[in-house]
Formats: sequence, structure tokens, C-alpha cells
Amino acid sequence: MGDDGAAIIAAGKIKATLIDRGIEVIIGETDVDFCLGVINDNDFVFILDSTQYGISPGSISLIPLKDHKSYGKPSYSQHEISLIKALNIYKPHVMGYIIGIEAAVIEFNLNLSSQIDSRLNSISTKIIEVIDNVLNKL
Repeated sequence: MGDDGAAIIAAGKIKATLIDRGIEVIIGETDVDFCLGVINDNDFVFILDSTQYGISPGSISLIPLKDHKSYGKPSYSQHEISLIKALNIYKPHVMGYIIGIEAAVIEFNLNLSSQIDSRLNSISTKIIEVIDNVLNKL
């Protein structure tokens, strides 16, 4: 879905750095059941995802999980449930943040937009900075 894949690509770019810092990295893509199986109820998580808030493409947003219970589109069946909603239901003690990457284009396409692709290294660096800042405040 175009820039909707930016978070997966960024996670792959920063995975080794995060693992070196003792942070487990799960690239769950759309497999909510897999993610639920590896996240424990008292874990602290960062969820990378694309956003469409109408801000500058490539901008990074930080949303506390506890403050954003309705993140994502409405679901009409159990097969459409988002990880955020599933965590709220099945693992209510999980704390953490959603790190959003503002998309430029979300469409049926396997490639990132040029706006996001050209900034992917700086986006990845910014995500690491955001994670470091949050963890330093804990």
C-alpha cells in the first residue's frame, strides 16, 4: 500500500541498532495474532506505523498507547482488528507508544513514494532518537 510499508522498512533498517541496545524487535507486519503471542501483558512497546494526520510527509509523531485507544480504522469483524485494539482487549497492562511515520501516498503499490523513500535514512535515525528520548525518561 505504498507508504503504508514505510514502518516495516524503517524497522528493518534500525533492527540491529535496537537489538544492540537490548531492545527486542518484532516485525509483525499485519499478523496481529503473532504479535499478541510475543508481547507480554506487562511489556513496554513501541509500535511503528504509518499515519495520515495531514502533516508533512516523513514527519514522526509519538502517541502514548494509553491516550490513543481509538487509533486506526473501525473494525467490523475479528479479522480486521488492529494490534492497538487487540492489546487494549487482551493485554491491557501493556504500556508504550505508537511511533507514526506520516505517509505521502497510500495506494495499491509496492513502492514507497519518492518523498518517503528519499528520507528513509533520516526517518530511521529520528525513530532511534525518539526511542532513546522516551527510554531515557523512564
